[in-house]
Amino acid sequence: MNVHIERLIKNLEKQNGATLEQIQQLKSHFNFFSFPEEYIEILTQMNGAEGSIEGTYLTLYDINYIIETYDFFKKEKVGNGLIIFGTDTGVSYFSFLISTGQYVATPSTSLFIEDIEIMGNTFLEFLETLMKDF
Repeated sequence: MNVHIERLIKNLEKQNGATLEQIQQLKSHFNFFSFPEEYIEILTQMNGAEGSIEGTYLTLYDINYIIETYDFFKKEKVGNGLIIFGTDTGVSYFSFLISTGQYVATPSTSLFIEDIEIMGNTFLEFLETLMKDF
């Protein structure tokens, strides 16, 4: 894992890393999307985490919750075009924008593409934007 990412997430309460079987389940469920390799590597180190990053609270969902959340919102016909992987204190959801692979934020009250805020192209950029803007 990138040393800068490790430094930023060092205080998070981390769950055990995902197994190869869990990673395969994620990739199979979202066979229309190619997760960034850095994100897959992070999942192998921690399959879910939460805590404060420089004063900003972050919850990163585990693989099962990512799948459940996607399926729930798909059924409700909201959040199209997004794969939600986390949240702050419930004010915003953090997601992958399926069309570009970018890390984005949306208000939890509005999961529409037109309301997204681009957070970065890499997980490090996402974390840096999170610390600056939230």
